[in-house]
Amino acid sequence: MVTVTVGLHFVSQHKDWDLDTDQQVGQFTELLHSLQDCWMPHSIHQTKASDQLWFGPECRGASNAKYHAWLAFKRHPTAWNGQQHREAPDHMRATQDWASNQWVTDLKRKLQGCQMESKCW
Repeated sequence: MVTVTVGLHFVSQHKDWDLDTDQQVGQFTELLHSLQDCWMPHSIHQTKASDQLWFGPECRGASNAKYHAWLAFKRHPTAWNGQQHREAPDHMRATQDWASNQWVTDLKRKLQGCQMESKCW
């Protein structure tokens, strides 16, 4: 997000904005499309084939935090690192429960829409 914001700020400074509204909107749209073409997805936004359907970036971040807490505790077995290592699985479980519930709620909302019949869960 920071890279896109910096890129947008840099490129927008070099545009001619002394035009009417329609031309400004056209230039801004072209600017957004050009920045979108060069966007590279970060590893936290990519999914693996083995991931559950509800396993999103929040779960990936919690999983990585749990792994890094373990590495820190393994390298330096201090009380602080031990506490972080014990708390990381609880945070990961809470994040997974939240993501799973969000996915179920979103799926129910989509299935109850006008385009499909009501479903019983």
